[in-house]
Amino acid sequence: MKDYFKEIFELFANSLMVLTLILGSHLLLSNVYHYLEVNRQYTYNINDSKEYTSFKTSVDTIENNISKINVDEIRDQKRRLVALTYNARIKQCVEKIKQTDFYNINKTSFTAADVYNYNRELNRNIQPYCILIIQTDVEEAINKYEVNINSYNDVNKNLIRERKELSVDVSRLENRLLFNSSYYWTTDTVRNTIYNFTADTFFTNLSNYSRLINAVEESSIWYVNEFGGNR
Repeated sequence: MKDYFKEIFELFANSLMVLTLILGSHLLLSNVYHYLEVNRQYTYNINDSKEYTSFKTSVDTIENNISKINVDEIRDQKRRLVALTYNARIKQCVEKIKQTDFYNINKTSFTAADVYNYNRELNRNIQPYCILIIQTDVEEAINKYEVNINSYNDVNKNLIRERKELSVDVSRLENRLLFNSSYYWTTDTVRNTIYNFTADTFFTNLSNYSRLINAVEESSIWYVNEFGGNR
C-alpha cells in the first residue's frame, strides 16, 4: 500500500515539475519575444521633420525673448519681482529641455522603448518645469505683490489648459506603450504592427513636445510685451 501511495506522489511531483518547466519556458520565451518586440527599429531622419525643426527653433526663440529684457532696469519693484520670478522659471525650463534625450537626438532609428523614454521624460521632467511651475509661481507672484497684469490671464489659461491636456495625453501614450506586448510568435503581420505602432507613437510624442514648447513660447512673448517698457 505504501508503494502505491509513493508511486502516486512521485507521479504528482513529476507532473508538477513538468508543468513548472513548461510555464517557465513559456515565460522565458515571452520575455525574449517582448525584448525583440520593443527593440523593433523604426527608421526616420528626424532632422527632415519640420515639426521637430520648429520645436528646436522655438527653444531658441524663447531664449532670445528672455534676453531682450534686463530685469534690473524695471523701475517698479513689484513688477520687477514678478519679472524675476518668470525669468528664473523660464530659464530653468529651457535648461531642462536642452538636457533631454529628445532635444539631443543624434540617431535615425527608434524603438518603442525610445519613444517610451521620450514620453516619460516629457511627463516627469519637462511638463512640471515648463508649465506647472511657471504657471503656478508666476500667478502666485502676481497675487502676492498685487500687480495688475490683466494680459497674463489669457497666457495663464492657456498654460492651465495645456497642462491638463498634456497630462492626459502623455499618460495615455505611456499606457499604450506599456501594454504593446502581444507575446505571439513573430510573423510579418506582427512585425508590421510593431513597426507601425512605433511610428505612430513617435509622432504623437513629437506633437506633444511641440504643443508644450508652443505654449511656453507664447508666454515668453507675453513676457517681452509686458516688461519691455521698463516701467
